[in-house]
Amino acid sequence: MKTHILLAAFLAPAASFAQVTQLATPATVSGGHSTSANYTLDSAIDPMASAPSSSASYTSRPGFVGQLYEVTALTLTAVPSTTVNESGTTQVAAGATLDDGSLLVPDPQQVKWAVVSGPVTSIAADGTATAGTVAADTPATVSGTYLGKTSQLVLTVRNVPTDDFASWQVDNFGAGAANNPLAAATADPDNDGQANLMEFLGGTNPNLAASVFAVRVENVVGQPTRKAVVFGQVTTGRTYRVLASTDLTAASWTDISGPLTGTSGTVTFTDTAATGARKFYRVQISKP
Repeated sequence: MKTHILLAAFLAPAASFAQVTQLATPATVSGGHSTSANYTLDSAIDPMASAPSSSASYTSRPGFVGQLYEVTALTLTAVPSTTVNESGTTQVAAGATLDDGSLLVPDPQQVKWAVVSGPVTSIAADGTATAGTVAADTPATVSGTYLGKTSQLVLTVRNVPTDDFASWQVDNFGAGAANNPLAAATADPDNDGQANLMEFLGGTNPNLAASVFAVRVENVVGQPTRKAVVFGQVTTGRTYRVLASTDLTAASWTDISGPLTGTSGTVTFTDTAATGARKFYRVQISKP
């Protein structure tokens, strides 16, 4: 059976639609014209059908097969959270409040999504927001527009410590660092003899040749059994250890200084047991 219902006219303002309490007189099997106090209904029923029937179900206002509504407010939420790890994703959804107080959850594809500000690289048509790379926890704002109403949501893009080198690359080589060969871990863009990964660990500037980590060994005047190990430039957030060896084998390196820290310039550690024919030194840098 094919059923065609033509809504010919509303005789009352849209606001009174919700107040209709009397349904029109049912149409006959062949269709017909019915009226009530508030609307006019013209119906037509497939004459080939043996009897009128309907299997449709409706979940709108009780007693009515259709409804008119206006969106009065839009609210955005994020699942699982408004906090998202850098390079991660979160799902943004919209909830629309209607003029009768009910709530509608629109299909995300019907919402116009946009990135307003901050390190969100994109937001897809289905509301999936992708975070960029950050050096510290950073806010970002996205928006959604549905049927003339716009709302914004603030996300927090969280810095992931294990990805700090990527953040450092962005800070020193710009947003396109991932595709910039000068930003690669093994590259040396300032030609100072230290690759980017070493500059990252040392806290030096990869674009400035004068900014370099260096180690030198000096004699201690009047004390032939001592050597001064001078290293830097040092920076905050790093721990330094002076290691010594007599034969350069991996197993022979010994920590002779314990943890050392500094905020700028150089640090000097004095080895009080610099005896023997030869002794080698190196400085180990640790970054949390």
